[in-house]
Amino acid sequence: MNYKLLNKIVDYIEDNLTSDIDLKLLAKELGLNTFIMERVFSIVSNISIKEYIRKRRLSLAYEEIKDFCDYIWLENLNLRGTFKPTIINYIKEKHPELNDLYNKIYTKKDMSYWERLDKKVQEYANKNGFMYVIDEEPFLKNPTGKPIIINYFYHEKIRQLSKNK
Repeated sequence: MNYKLLNKIVDYIEDNLTSDIDLKLLAKELGLNTFIMERVFSIVSNISIKEYIRKRRLSLAYEEIKDFCDYIWLENLNLRGTFKPTIINYIKEKHPELNDLYNKIYTKKDMSYWERLDKKVQEYANKNGFMYVIDEEPFLKNPTGKPIIINYFYHEKIRQLSKNK
């Protein structure tokens, strides 16, 4: 396997971790098509490029906040009003591979993505010693001293419940 190629891909990702990463541009610079580049990466590293980027960004975010943050608040995009077309157009332009997912979530109201992500975050929290709560007010103190991860993926359901009371 070509480890030099893998190193070039990882170097590009690390250099661009805090900005939009254009995998098509990277593949073009490496003289590959995107599919081949992604396939080589996943075979050699045993993880997809997108999953690697997501995990690195989460790790970077944690390193930035761990010493002065009490809560890590996770919330889904609440696409209502005038923000929805702006965000949807940005996704179409910059990340067309996410169009189907956004349509499923925000048009068809399918919660399965948030449910899968919830499980992943729960596993991460358990593995790394974080307190993990769903839809709770953040007036807690984690006895480990680490930030508390608060999941508000389901806030639209909570808002509906509070209206019904």
